[in-house]
Amino acid sequence: MSRLGRALLALLRSYLIGVGVLTTMFFLLLLVSLSRCEWDTKQPRASMSKSDAVLVVNLDGRLRRWKSGRFGPLLSGVGLRLRYTWISDLRRVLALARDDTRIKAVLIDLQESLQGGLVDFAVLRGLIADFVAASDKEVVCFLATGDDKGYLLASAADHIVISPATMLEIPGPVLHLTYFGSALKKLGVGVQVVQTGDYKSAFEPFVRNQPSPATLEMYRSLEQSLRSYLVNAIAAGRQRDAGEISAWLARSIFSATEAQAHGVIDAFGHRNDVLAALKEKVQVEEHVAYRAYLAAAAAESAADGGGLGVVEAVGPIFMDGNEWDTLLPRRIIAELEWMRENEDVSAVVLRVNSPGGSAVASELIWKEVTRLAASKPVVVSMGEMAASGGYYLAAGATYLLAEPTTITGSIGVVGMLPNFAGFEDEYGISFHVVTASERRALYHTGEAMTSADQRLVQQSLQEIYQVFKERVAAGRKLEMAGLEQLAGGRVFTGQQALEVGLVDALGDLTAAFTKAKELAKLDPTRKYPLYRYDHGRLSFLDCLRATLDIKRCLEAQYSRTSLRPSRLRSYLRLLTPNRAQALALWPHFVTW
Repeated sequence: MSRLGRALLALLRSYLIGVGVLTTMFFLLLLVSLSRCEWDTKQPRASMSKSDAVLVVNLDGRLRRWKSGRFGPLLSGVGLRLRYTWISDLRRVLALARDDTRIKAVLIDLQESLQGGLVDFAVLRGLIADFVAASDKEVVCFLATGDDKGYLLASAADHIVISPATMLEIPGPVLHLTYFGSALKKLGVGVQVVQTGDYKSAFEPFVRNQPSPATLEMYRSLEQSLRSYLVNAIAAGRQRDAGEISAWLARSIFSATEAQAHGVIDAFGHRNDVLAALKEKVQVEEHVAYRAYLAAAAAESAADGGGLGVVEAVGPIFMDGNEWDTLLPRRIIAELEWMRENEDVSAVVLRVNSPGGSAVASELIWKEVTRLAASKPVVVSMGEMAASGGYYLAAGATYLLAEPTTITGSIGVVGMLPNFAGFEDEYGISFHVVTASERRALYHTGEAMTSADQRLVQQSLQEIYQVFKERVAAGRKLEMAGLEQLAGGRVFTGQQALEVGLVDALGDLTAAFTKAKELAKLDPTRKYPLYRYDHGRLSFLDCLRATLDIKRCLEAQYSRTSLRPSRLRSYLRLLTPNRAQALALWPHFVTW
């Protein structure tokens, strides 16, 4: 027994030493990371003096609409890069620079990679184009690496300069479709798909080896619409004929010298040389980074009284799942109910960025959207995608705006049921089920659906499809006969959706807030606080279970705001004693 006791004590001592070493290493690493962080509460020191200067807008990391908190620098400190460029900041800084007589020119610096969707790039391009049109200040864009989205952004500037070693790749939209029907058959996996329209092609790759004629027609139409947007936007910025821009995209690849010879760019060189030449041209000696310039600007006061509500419907729609990376009815319905009951909320902007999902969940959310729209204006702002269930829930709103490149529509219903009947012959694996149900094959992973099963499923989906169409017809005030031409699962770009009446107008988030003010009969020139419902933080384990982006979950949940206590007292307004809060953060990006 004594020998056993000594062995247990030795094991315990080794365990405690190991835990102690690991704990010490963790806290040392934490201290090192903290020392390397510049927290958001410590805003960049303004290097802008009273002298004239060139404003340098360096764009890198991930392009995002809304500013979040302070956890990103901590993760960066331990080796996880979380760099963001906030459109809200850029909107503010360009507005300030437009009227600031000290700013003589602007350099848009795309020396590092900027990641984001085409919709966000188009919004930022619009901000730059508006600045160019509203001021006489020269705007130069430096591109280190060139692709479609980067070049689209650069085309808003007066001049484009690329690196001498840059290969500019601007092929325009390239839509990749992958099919693996035969591969699944070889693996012994059978798939049966039930759909309600020729264009509802979500599960088509599981049963075919090539696109159906309807799918090819739809994707060719999408490609043409997106290409038309790129061509027209670039043509307007470069002041060239649309046919010439189409030829550039058709050629797709240019070296630096070829790009200059064809007029795709204005010059090639290095970033520092471009900045020096711009400073010399406008006769200034200083330049200022936009983050420092923004920090030096005086913050506006938040408006008192009523305001606008903001609800984000983001992610695939399911009845159950992780709260971070899925759109759950219970979560968003709580937000919509709070917006409806809150008298300080005069109108609501519903930002939709969802590919769809559960028809039941979409119906539940749609119902709450219609209830909200019955009491106050609800303006939908569509992001990258508001398709299928994403369009379903949006159809109940007062007014719908899409970006030109938004993917929307997909009014239809589709279901897929895999079976593994070939597994027994291929791998010796068999499946068995015991039930008195006549629908035995539906619940048997080793059997295919019978014709009776398929008929019942088809009938059920057809009824769901009919409800979907009725919701859209009522919300959009369309005749059912006319809606049939737009349904069947067909997908549209925002431009196409406007032409066929699925949305009311094209516009970005700013346009949505402007329209919300108009519908709520608020002063269009005044800034109002934005109200959000705060669900409270998810736990660390909740974020670990987030399958789409754990880092974004951690950043959002553990760093709600970057307010200093003095700002907090001025701008944070508690609307209920619980978690629901009106987060009026830094006024320059949370008032509209």
